[in-house]
Amino acid sequence: MIEAEFLEPKYILKHMRKLCESAREFLEHLAPDGGNKKDDIQNIQEIQKPDSDFTEEYRDFNDELNVHLKHYKSEEHSYIHVKAVHRVLFGAHPEFASAQTGLDLILYMANLLVFAKQMIPSDRSEKQIWNALRQLDNSFPSQFMRSLEREIVSTIAGDSGMLQETFDLALELRTQLAILVLEKSAGDGDFNPG
Repeated sequence: MIEAEFLEPKYILKHMRKLCESAREFLEHLAPDGGNKKDDIQNIQEIQKPDSDFTEEYRDFNDELNVHLKHYKSEEHSYIHVKAVHRVLFGAHPEFASAQTGLDLILYMANLLVFAKQMIPSDRSEKQIWNALRQLDNSFPSQFMRSLEREIVSTIAGDSGMLQETFDLALELRTQLAILVLEKSAGDGDFNPG
């Protein structure tokens, strides 16, 4: 696993608590726990305004998050590769150790935040959203959970019982990617989505 070679265990451990705190606070800013769709729509509108208080706080949270997030992934990747962090911290067979620590929940939460950051201010015409959807198409939902299980509650290991919700989101992401492919192919005769 090439990415694991570039990660330093001492920095991962040093920044873990602050990564957890900054990701939790940032997620609360973007999608408050007690919020609803109306609040989400308002936040999406506010983030489009460069001088709004919401956007200023977004920038502050983002700056703080990046101080910690950089120790968990390379610059080339949007998401933390959970298995790479496991390998660095726990060696070649990390399954049991990583499941007992709660580390995965922090990493999945940070990845969920990265997802929210990519999707909330997105404009389908931007190349950034195209790249984000293609990356998700190749690996969803592994960035956000260890596995999907029937009829369980979430566990310390990062398992999820949200089968239908996960399927619905995967279908929506795939649909948005298909729409982008069709829009690009309609506007560019030489476009090759492969």
